[in-house]
Amino acid sequence: MTNDDVDLDPAGTDVQGSAKCPFDPSSIDPLAPGQIASPYDALAVAREEAPVFVIPSSGSWCVTRWRDVREVLSNSRVFSSAQMVRRWPPPPETAADLPDGHPLEGALVSTDPPRHDRIRRLAQKAFTPGLVAAREPAIRQIADGLVNRFVDRGSVNLVEMYCSQIPPAVVAQLLGVPPEDGEIFQRWALDAHHLAFSPPHLEPDELLHLSRLMVDFDQYLRALIRGSA
Repeated sequence: MTNDDVDLDPAGTDVQGSAKCPFDPSSIDPLAPGQIASPYDALAVAREEAPVFVIPSSGSWCVTRWRDVREVLSNSRVFSSAQMVRRWPPPPETAADLPDGHPLEGALVSTDPPRHDRIRRLAQKAFTPGLVAAREPAIRQIADGLVNRFVDRGSVNLVEMYCSQIPPAVVAQLLGVPPEDGEIFQRWALDAHHLAFSPPHLEPDELLHLSRLMVDFDQYLRALIRGSA
C-alpha cells in the first residue's frame, strides 16, 4: 500500500485509526516567504504526516495530495466555494454606500454551480482564442512596460512587480477602463484582493480604510457600466 492509498484526517490519524507521529502545523505555512521560495520540502513533510491540516496564520485548510485536491475542486456539494473570500460586513461608516454588501459577493471565485457555470460562460466570451490573440500586442505592451520598470535593478520580486500587476491591467483593458485610470484601477483591484484574502482578523482601522476604498471602486465600476450601457 502506497502513502497515497491512506487517507489521513486533520489530526494525523489514518482511516484504520493508527496514530501517526505528532505533527506541528505551525511548522508549515505555504504562504510564508521562505516556503513560497522553496515549498517542496515542507509540502513533502505535510503529504507524509498530515496531508490535510489547518494553517494557523490564516485559518485556512491546506490539502497536499493530488487525489484529495482533485476531490476538493470537483465536489462542490461538499467543498463549497461560498466562503472562498472573507465576507466582512461593511462598517457602519460605509454600509449605506455598499447597499449590496461585500463588493465580491457573488463573484465567480465564490459561487458554486449552477450559478458559477452561468457566470463562467459569460466571462469566457471575453477570453476566446480569437479575442486573446487579437489582444496579444496590447498585453505584450503591458508586460514590456512592467519589465522596463525594474529591468535595471538587478533583482526584483516578480510576484509583486510583475505577476500581480498583469491581471488587473488586462482586465482594465477588457472593461474599457480609460488609460489614464489604469493605475488607480490596478490599485483598487489589488486592495480588493487583499481584503478578500486577508487574515481572519483585520484591525478595525484597516477594515474601515479598505472598506472606503471599496466604496470608491464600487462607485467607479457602476459609473463605468452606466457609461457603456
